[in-house]
Amino acid sequence: MLRRPFLRAICVVAVLVPAVEAIEVMTWMHDNPGGGFAVAIVVYGTSGFTFVPFFWIPWTAWRIAPPSRRYSLALAKLRGVGA
Repeated sequence: MLRRPFLRAICVVAVLVPAVEAIEVMTWMHDNPGGGFAVAIVVYGTSGFTFVPFFWIPWTAWRIAPPSRRYSLALAKLRGVGA
């Protein structure tokens, strides 16, 4: 039920986030010509690499404890972790 839309969303995110990060790196290089390419990659590129893996956290919480299930204390704890 939720697998196909999630896979489509993660594919879109995996393409768009690095594209935006590349634009930000080019902008930073234009604004700071003596800054160095490695500094720009560390400053802006790492956020794209960390965003995609953290995209799985809400999906896993949704799969384990969907909001349509009956409410219980265990599900409340899991929903708190997912939020």
